[in-house]
Amino acid sequence: MTNLGDKTCYELILAYAKRGREEWARAPDEVRESALNCLGNRIAKSDAEVSKALSLAYYSSDAKCRMLLPMPKPSKLDWAFFVPIREGGDAATPKHSFHVCLLVKDENCLGLRFEFGHEPDSSHDYSHVQLSRDIVRGGFQIGGVPNWLPDSYPAIPVRARDSLEMFLCVCVSVHGFSGDSGMKQTFRELSQQLARPNLASALVERLEGSVLAL
Repeated sequence: MTNLGDKTCYELILAYAKRGREEWARAPDEVRESALNCLGNRIAKSDAEVSKALSLAYYSSDAKCRMLLPMPKPSKLDWAFFVPIREGGDAATPKHSFHVCLLVKDENCLGLRFEFGHEPDSSHDYSHVQLSRDIVRGGFQIGGVPNWLPDSYPAIPVRARDSLEMFLCVCVSVHGFSGDSGMKQTFRELSQQLARPNLASALVERLEGSVLAL
């Protein structure tokens, strides 16, 4: 299996987030208004804001990210936003959870946390995704989330050993894998953008061999 380091992970997330920001700039007014009502004026609006917010969230374990990053438009949702949160690891291989807000329809939202296992022998000591009423360590209270939704269980297992695989879990969960709007096609486009022609096949290999276990 091709070895993809943390530098590749960061570059991929940045390219993906910039693609999302570019598409978000063309979002319908009613969708942008719904996002404003649910999340406030805290969505990155420029490539400079994307780069700053991502760098802060990705490399610092202390700072709270002040902005959410738009994802490329999901085919079955009004929109989606995300941010990585550094949870540990070392300088060469930091580990990140990913917090996601789904703008499902109008002002109806869902929050998700894709996380590595907590301390050993705890109830969540495995990589998982769970619902959440707030994201970014309480920095965003998500409007539009029903009060009855649980935010501790279910904690659904995911196959992720590092930050790249966790990010791939996030992307496939929101966009799917194959098809015109799936991540296979997005990987091809981002690989061309990054002038890394072999990256797409390496990412698909990682997904099929580990994350999705196809």
